[in-house]
Amino acid sequence: MIISLTHQCPQELQAYTGKILAAFVAGLSDRNPAVRKTYASAIGHLMKTAKDSSVDKLFAKLRTWYMDKDDESSKWAVAFTFQAVTRHNPDRMKAHAAQAMPLAFLAMHEPKSETNGEILDVWDEVWTDGTPGTESGIRLYLKEIVALLTVTLESQQWKIKAQTASAMATIGSKLKSDLPVKEQGQLLVQLLESLGGRTWSGKENLLIAVRELVCCHPDNVATMFADADNALTEEIFMKCLLRECGKERLEYKIKALESTSKILRSLDLDYFQPLYDMLQAFITKKEASTDDNSEEQETISLDLQLAVVKCLGEAWPEAPDTQQSSVVELCNTLDTMMQNTTRKLQLAITTTTGQVMASYNLNKETDHQVFSKVSSILAFALSMPKNSQLRSEALKVLDQTLDVLDKVTMHHHELVEMFQEQMMKSIDDVIKDLATDASLKDKARQVKQRMVLLHQNEQMECD
Repeated sequence: MIISLTHQCPQELQAYTGKILAAFVAGLSDRNPAVRKTYASAIGHLMKTAKDSSVDKLFAKLRTWYMDKDDESSKWAVAFTFQAVTRHNPDRMKAHAAQAMPLAFLAMHEPKSETNGEILDVWDEVWTDGTPGTESGIRLYLKEIVALLTVTLESQQWKIKAQTASAMATIGSKLKSDLPVKEQGQLLVQLLESLGGRTWSGKENLLIAVRELVCCHPDNVATMFADADNALTEEIFMKCLLRECGKERLEYKIKALESTSKILRSLDLDYFQPLYDMLQAFITKKEASTDDNSEEQETISLDLQLAVVKCLGEAWPEAPDTQQSSVVELCNTLDTMMQNTTRKLQLAITTTTGQVMASYNLNKETDHQVFSKVSSILAFALSMPKNSQLRSEALKVLDQTLDVLDKVTMHHHELVEMFQEQMMKSIDDVIKDLATDASLKDKARQVKQRMVLLHQNEQMECD
């Protein structure tokens, strides 16, 4: 009946709208989902005759419900009320979008489950109808979104904190270099503060958010580090990340390693040695356990080893001093692992070897040992006939290695010769293998030809 009155006699109804609205808002707490949805729909129609002050109070109350009440029924009521206002009085929603859209943006980042698919669709509809697009909407309401997320990240509910971090990560991934330095710094400082303390379920979302916010615009972060008056310093930042990498919970530790390594690469920072010192034990072969959980422990160990190998590759620095002190030991470790591990780890080891070679600085004190181990790793990868992905990656890394060898002087003739001798048979195996993909054979032939020419050029220089 109230819905009919909003259409038939809105002016007469206006005087009573406040009291009716209060009654309907109370009805949003009903136990019956159908009743809650009906009340939400009626509230959407009542917006036509409600005063601006009443609408302000409604959105403030709905925001408080969503943030403070840890029950699904309240979140459903808020979502359906937003949807009803959007559908039946879009002008009112548009006028109060600065209040509504930030909450919709946060709500869209609730982790999807078997039971909340419909409510996420509702929030997506509210956000889509209320903004010109995802990136444009974030830019339009960025200050209001950041203000809301700053509050919700301090929530005592782990779910809300994790959800907030996911929303912050989206800001970074969507805006990229368009993210203003002020908001970027504000979010990063708050995330770092929230990383303190024990590990809780969903805390890894904070690490992912830090990574996205740094990698979206690393130049801004470098500027912050260079500013003596900025609260965000490199020392504080890296101390925090390295601390999280040392946490014991496996899933969290893996996310910490992934995020930290990508951040180091993005900012071109050299923290390889402390990382290697921390992680070396996890990639050193240990005796097999004999207890009942040995198979489970082995799986955990392999997952962590994979994360560690990827992390060390991403974190490999260009600094000559660090390379000289670490490269031989790293290559020895990778070569040892390569001989007896899973295919997934072998692929990661090969990729990490490529990352080492991509920025390797030639040094007569380390070159022979390094290229000997690199050739051993690549020869082993190329010798795996049923693993075309591994062979393809090995050929790619071999090409990168030849780029380095192209820079050697005639004094390194023995180095080039040694490398060619160790690699040639494995390359020929790829070419002669009948089961090998044609494109892979072509790549192997190209690399072989390049290696032969490199050796010939070295011989001519020596003569």
